[in-house]
Amino acid sequence: MREEASSPKGYPKIAFLMSKSPEFSIFRRYGALNAKNLLYLQAELKNLEAKLHDFETADESSQHEDRMIYSRDWETLKDSCEADAIAGNDKNQWRTILEIREKLREYSHLDTLVHC
Repeated sequence: MREEASSPKGYPKIAFLMSKSPEFSIFRRYGALNAKNLLYLQAELKNLEAKLHDFETADESSQHEDRMIYSRDWETLKDSCEADAIAGNDKNQWRTILEIREKLREYSHLDTLVHC
């Protein structure tokens, strides 16, 4: 028990004691805050989903040779953000997809934590 005696008071001592007796560890889950955060993320994702749909529709009805095939050729879509992309490429759809991907990663991580 020499480690316990040498642990500084406060959080270091509490952390040491919890590590020795995990059954005494109590942590607040912040359930309401996590649920609220998930609801906000859902709203953001819903908004991004609508934006993506609008971009998809506009690109498919475009007369631009690349934009009109974005829905069938992901590589052309991805390359729309490259510096050497053909003039007239619209980067909005790919940027929105990347934004959705990041939000979904955040949402899925939080959803897993809240439902554990």
